[in-house]
Amino acid sequence: MMTDEIEYPFQLNNVFFISMEFERAPEMPDLLELQFSFHLKVLDDRYPERLQIHLLMATHPGQPMKIRAELVGLFDLVEGQSPPARDRIPEFDHERALFVMWPYMAQMIRQTTGEMGTTPVNLRMPYMFSFSPAPHTAMEEEE
Repeated sequence: MMTDEIEYPFQLNNVFFISMEFERAPEMPDLLELQFSFHLKVLDDRYPERLQIHLLMATHPGQPMKIRAELVGLFDLVEGQSPPARDRIPEFDHERALFVMWPYMAQMIRQTTGEMGTTPVNLRMPYMFSFSPAPHTAMEEEE
């Protein structure tokens, strides 16, 4: 029996960090304001069964705290659902995947920076930013 069709028929199967880097200046300002860049990269070589989505967050250079973290989410096609057209993957990334992965990134950044002896860094929700998928080479070039 076929279930009702789901607009984005992928569910998060696993999420894990593949890299994390934190560094702080010896003296930290009382009010810490940081500027970040975010990038998304999608590996769709196992589409339609799976999408592998990388979320990279990095502070801009020259700030009192350096943070760089990359999170991977493995999204599997929901059993019994038809896969969406491949050209709908960017919509899924922005409408669902990013918001499902965001709490993992925000919690890790908040917890780790709080343990570094400074005010915990709270990442704003992604709707406050303009996100666009990064080219396949963007993350490799930053490493």
